[in-house]
This record gives sequence, structure tokens and C-alpha cells, in this order.
Amino acid sequence: MTRTNFFINLLKPSGMTSHDAVNSIRKIFSEKKTGHLGTLDPGAVGVLPIAVGSHATRLIEYLQAKIKGYRAEFTLGKVSDTDDLYGNITTIEPQIIPTEEAVKNALKEFEGEILQTPPASSAIQINGVRLYKYFRKGIDVEIPKRKVTIYSAKLVKYDYPKVIADIECQEGTYIRSIASDLGKKLNCGGLMSFLIRYKSGQFHISNAFSIEELKLYSKTDKKIFVTISEAMSDYPDIMPNEQIIEKVKNGNEFYWENKEQFANGQLLKILDQNKDVLAIGKVSIEQDKTKIKCEKVLL
Repeated sequence: MTRTNFFINLLKPSGMTSHDAVNSIRKIFSEKKTGHLGTLDPGAVGVLPIAVGSHATRLIEYLQAKIKGYRAEFTLGKVSDTDDLYGNITTIEPQIIPTEEAVKNALKEFEGEILQTPPASSAIQINGVRLYKYFRKGIDVEIPKRKVTIYSAKLVKYDYPKVIADIECQEGTYIRSIASDLGKKLNCGGLMSFLIRYKSGQFHISNAFSIEELKLYSKTDKKIFVTISEAMSDYPDIMPNEQIIEKVKNGNEFYWENKEQFANGQLLKILDQNKDVLAIGKVSIEQDKTKIKCEKVLL
């Protein structure tokens, strides 16, 4: 792949929208084809992976569904019409201040597949209109609940009214909604007062770069680029011979006779002779044969 096909592990600052972050990366690297791997609220900070180049952007769908990790601060005893600090806030005086054990147990109840109501100020669409547009006009609409998966919700620290929690979840989960729902479970109200995303799939905050760093390092030899192979390192790969590679380039399926044990329906990377990702394949098991169907060819 060329230098115009890679991913950037951006450390998004507070106050910047995900759309603005993409525009900044587009300008720094002079590449029109850019896109992020999952929206991060303007007030939140942390990992916002961005695909740069036509090949990289075509792979967003395979990466944005990966596990997201957050450290969140919830404030109990307050509620907001946006479920965070940016809306109209109302203070609630709880009759009983929740114990640490109660908070820990309440967080545990979020783990697994749950139904969640997105915030009224979120960007999901109802009847083709973004929810936040209804919200800004003061129009009440019925917001359908959505299934989301929370892999873990662990208490890090509790000192009323502040709750610090680490949450790992699937794409599309609203941490603001967890804050609100946690307050309801504890009968004291709650909102999200701070959020940092520390990981998104293979991208981690420990090796993320700020906009300022990217502007500086883009003119140096410092490694700021995440290759397609690195971004998809959790996908298995195969490297066929030149004859099969020609089939792949034309989007044709082929049989794979090697001894790797792939599961039916498993996705994998198909590498060319330079070990660059040529295509994404899907495994189809037919009796004792393994067929690889080309889902997406990067040409």
C-alpha cells in the first residue's frame, strides 16, 4: 500500500466534533478520502481512529464494530436533558446516598445485551431527521430502545457524588444513557460529567497523537501511520500464490487447501506477495473443502 492508505490514531480533544477531526486530518495529509471509525461526542476526549485513503476508508466497516473502551465520570444527584453537563441540569437531593457496594452492583447490571434508549440530543435518525434537531426545536418524539452489548462495567472509584467507571462495549452504545440509567437504578439521578475513550479495537490511547503532534510529525520520519495490516492485526491472513491472486483481483472465489482451521463465515485478510492487504475474504466450509469468497477487493 502507498503512504496514502493508512490509519491515524487521533487523540481527539474536548470541544472538537468527530466531523471536524476528520477535516483536520484531511488537511494535514492532503487526502480527500478520509473517515472516522466511530463518533466521539464533542465534549469527550480520547481515541478517534481515522482512515486515510480510498483503500483504508473502504475497510471502515470491518473496524468500527470493534470493542470500544471508556473511562467515564458520572455525577450522581443531578440530571440533565442531554444526560451530560451540556444540557439543562436539575439537582436532586437523594433520600439515601448510595453505598459503594450499591454502585458496584448497579453497574454490574448493565453487563450483557441490554435495551438502551439513546439521548434525546443524539445523532440517530427518527423519520429521516437527526434526534438533536428535534431536541433543539423542543419537539418531543418517541425514541425506540436499541439493543447494545456491554462487555464489562467496572467501578474504578466512588466518592459521592462522583463515580469513575471503566466500560467496554460495542459500537453504538451511549455512555450518557448509562449515566442516566445508573442514576435511576440508584434512585438519585445521574449524568455523565466526563468521558475518555481509551481504546477502539486495535487502537489504544497509549499510542495516540494530538492534532498538533500530527502536524509536526507529518513532516518527519516519526511513525505516526498505522498500516492496514496493523489496524486489522486481529484478523487471520493468508498469502496465496500468484495464480490465485489473479482470481482475487477479479473478485473471484477460490479454494484454500492449506491446513489452517478456519470457521465457517470467518473473515480474513488476503495478502499479496508484498504482504499488503489485497482483499477481505469470507470463509465458506463445503464438506471437507474451504472456499474463500472475496468480500472486498482493494484495487
